[in-house]
Amino acid sequence: MATKALQGPLYLHGGATGGTGNSGVAIWPGGMGVFSSEHTGGTVTLEYSGADPATDTWIAAGPETTLAASGAGAFYLPAKTRIRANGGAATNIYSYVNQTGEYLFQWALSLRLSHDP
Repeated sequence: MATKALQGPLYLHGGATGGTGNSGVAIWPGGMGVFSSEHTGGTVTLEYSGADPATDTWIAAGPETTLAASGAGAFYLPAKTRIRANGGAATNIYSYVNQTGEYLFQWALSLRLSHDP
């Protein structure tokens, strides 16, 4: 069964003054994507729900989606995965995810890897 593509970004935090803390839960349609966040202080992390939603365990989607400063990171998650942005101590958070094609995903990942020490 094909997964429906996003028609633009899926906003996790936002509003007139930005958000704080954890965002609401959203359902990722599956595939490659980019997590972006603009925020002040703290770290913002894209998280997904573990295998058992009843335990409400949240896991970082990867090192590229743990943002100590405003920025973006690539990720891959299966369809129907529950996601949220964990804002920690950050404030004025504007975060969102967007689906991307395979070529852009590989390019973004190569940029990230080329900047690692």
